[in-house]
This record gives sequence, structure tokens and C-alpha cells, in this order.
Amino acid sequence: MQRINNFSSGRVRWHGLAFVCTLSTLAQIAQLGILPPLLALILQNRGIPAAQIGVFAAAPWLMILAVSRFVPRLITSLGLVRAGALAIVASIVSVAGMAAASDF
Repeated sequence: MQRINNFSSGRVRWHGLAFVCTLSTLAQIAQLGILPPLLALILQNRGIPAAQIGVFAAAPWLMILAVSRFVPRLITSLGLVRAGALAIVASIVSVAGMAAASDF
């Protein structure tokens, strides 16, 4: 029995898949593991009330819920690499915006 493969080239591109998975893991560590606690400390040092810090801590998870519905269509229209690059650029811009803003 012949195995049916859904890939146009007939083989899996393991190196590309490993690269995307590694990049995604590193981005998630930075976005969800490092930035929220760091932001909470920065806000606490600025005298922001604990309730507002909680809103900032919940914001990334709320955004994940809000945009996860549109991600498959975005990946389909842009392709995996371009969609990943767009996500990385958006993350960098948001972190740079937080660093540049003195009153947020």
C-alpha cells in the first residue's frame, strides 16, 4: 500500500519546522514569561495601583483569546513565514512602544 502524502514536495521539511517551533517557543518565553512580570515591576515602581497592574497582566491573555479566531485565516493568506514575521515585528513594536512611553 502506498502512503499518501499531503506535501507538494513529497517530503517533510524538518529543518524548517524545527526552526519555526524553536522561534515560536523563544518568542512565547519572552512575550508571556518575561515581559508581564517585568512590566508589573515597572508599573509598581511608578506607583500604579495593583488593580491596574492586574489588568496589564491579563491583557496578553485577553488578546490571545481575541485574535486566535483570525490566526488561521492570516496564516492561510500570508503564509506561515510571513505571518510569523508579522507577529515578531508586532511584538517588537509593542515592546519598543512600552519602553518609549513614560506615561502609560
